[in-house]
Amino acid sequence: MNPKDLSILQNMIISSGSGINNLWLAWLVLSTKEAGMGDCIACTAARPVLTTNPMVLPVDEPGTKCLEKIFREANPANCSRLTELFPPSNNDTRPPHFEIVEDKYYCYKSNGTVQVGALPSDWCTNVTDLNTWPNQLQTTSFRFARADIFLLCGRTLYPRLPENWRGLCAPVRL
Repeated sequence: MNPKDLSILQNMIISSGSGINNLWLAWLVLSTKEAGMGDCIACTAARPVLTTNPMVLPVDEPGTKCLEKIFREANPANCSRLTELFPPSNNDTRPPHFEIVEDKYYCYKSNGTVQVGALPSDWCTNVTDLNTWPNQLQTTSFRFARADIFLLCGRTLYPRLPENWRGLCAPVRL
């Protein structure tokens, strides 16, 4: 197959592995055609690196409890709004490349035996110590990954946390 026999869009799809519904590629092809540069390589920058952003939390007590509950249960009672916004996802989700941004996060602390990392405590606007809650073992298990939320512990993003985890972590969005 000779690349010169293919259209610009066909070449872009083959070289990038992306389909026609990619708006960025469609823009690139259109820009190349409009500039009359159909027989050259079009260069542009990829999207910027994703950064961590604090999870916007409900300020009421049920809302903060629901955020914690959606990591422990697939469909916790009285938390349908957060469950709809952030449905369970694949527990083996790998986060994309990201950069950590120093910010003010809502943090969770656990003193288990499985070290996951710890954010600097001055990055936390509020720290919920899960070890002080009733039914501590159940409370410290963040076993359900959620769509569009990761847990930042130190310099690592996790889709979920292991049972009996130890660290200072914050739910984040990218």
